[in-house]
Amino acid sequence: MTLTTGSSRPRLPQQPGAAVPHASRPPGSVRLLRLGGVFVASSAVGLVFAVVQLSLQAARTVVYPARQLPQTTPAAYGMPFERVEFPSYDGTSLRGWYIPRGPSAIVLAHGHGGAKQDMLDHAVYLQAAGHSVLMFDFRAAGESDGAHSTLGYLEWQDLVGAARFLASRPDVDGHRLGLLGVSAGAAAALQLGQDARHFKAVVADSSFATADTLVGRFDRWFRLPAWPFSVSVPWAIHHYVGIVPSAVAPVKEIPRISPTPVLIIHGGSDIGIPPEDAYRLYEAAREPKELWVIATAAHAGGHGVATAEYEARVLGFFGRHLAGS
Repeated sequence: MTLTTGSSRPRLPQQPGAAVPHASRPPGSVRLLRLGGVFVASSAVGLVFAVVQLSLQAARTVVYPARQLPQTTPAAYGMPFERVEFPSYDGTSLRGWYIPRGPSAIVLAHGHGGAKQDMLDHAVYLQAAGHSVLMFDFRAAGESDGAHSTLGYLEWQDLVGAARFLASRPDVDGHRLGLLGVSAGAAAALQLGQDARHFKAVVADSSFATADTLVGRFDRWFRLPAWPFSVSVPWAIHHYVGIVPSAVAPVKEIPRISPTPVLIIHGGSDIGIPPEDAYRLYEAAREPKELWVIATAAHAGGHGVATAEYEARVLGFFGRHLAGS
């Protein structure tokens, strides 16, 4: 029998469970790259999800601030008062306290996340000087109706409602109304633009020039890094209320306040809304206008650190412009 050389032996079929030859496996570096890609993709998805959730949470603190219900009333300061309710310009029901005194009357506008009782310290010296005082809760704050806060975009309408309420009272001279707002309340006052004609004098303490300033101070207000939240938080605010912070721009409206006199007050040590915003507002405003920067005051802290001078300046300003004929 003749034998032939070469690979004439028939191959046996691959048995079930037999090992796959090493050469058919992906190289180790390829496997690592695949695993790395899965890890990176998963991390990216998780990061995006975290940014979205944190942005929505930050936006909710702006749009849906916790309501502060009153723990005290003007009576605790020796001031008789009436509980009042009146409509905003758009019909939203607003609730507040009216402190009767003289024919001139001052509206007090609280800051974001606050309520009417925050302004009691101002009511005391204004009432003592002979002015009647109206303190009320903005929409979505305190005891007032309203679904969400808008940093002044809609709250200026609440101030129009307050002016109309006072002008309807027989004990108030509707031509002798003043307005004092603090922080977001000041921004709402400046957002009035030409509707500031309802008032004879406006005091704006610690307003931002645009709400971008407020929302942009992530280190101060939200404890978040500017990137990517400088983009994602405004998006989230728009998601909730259909506006972006740049739409709330007192610096664009303040020129239209004239000829109503405006007094701009700001803290020189304000890290939440820097004093540069006050200078921008003053430059944009038309005469008559005044500016007072209190070097040692933090945000909305001017009355606390320079009480006597603060009250003297505010009372002098209202006294000059609300005097009877």
